[in-house]
Amino acid sequence: MIIEYNIDKYLVSDLSTVSDAIVSLGKSKERIVLCLNSSRKLTGILTNGDLLRWLAGSEERDFNQGVSLIMNKQFQKVYESDLIRNEYVNELTRKYTTANCSLS
Repeated sequence: MIIEYNIDKYLVSDLSTVSDAIVSLGKSKERIVLCLNSSRKLTGILTNGDLLRWLAGSEERDFNQGVSLIMNKQFQKVYESDLIRNEYVNELTRKYTTANCSLS
């Protein structure tokens, strides 16, 4: 059985500000937000770790800059068809779904 969760609280526009992404991260129990473009295509992810590295590595921090400047654009995509072939991975990731956004 696959249980689909509402993932809206994990979604931000890739045009959002860093400040907006921080608010979304605060609501996310998983410590990650998915950054989508206007077509709802996944263009990047932002984790607490990404945010901490940005804070530690930047002398000037502009929280009004676009999240697209600090989000991770080199994430790994996992498709449902890949999960079906690997039952172990399927079991580990069963509770997470991307039904509300496009990954390609």
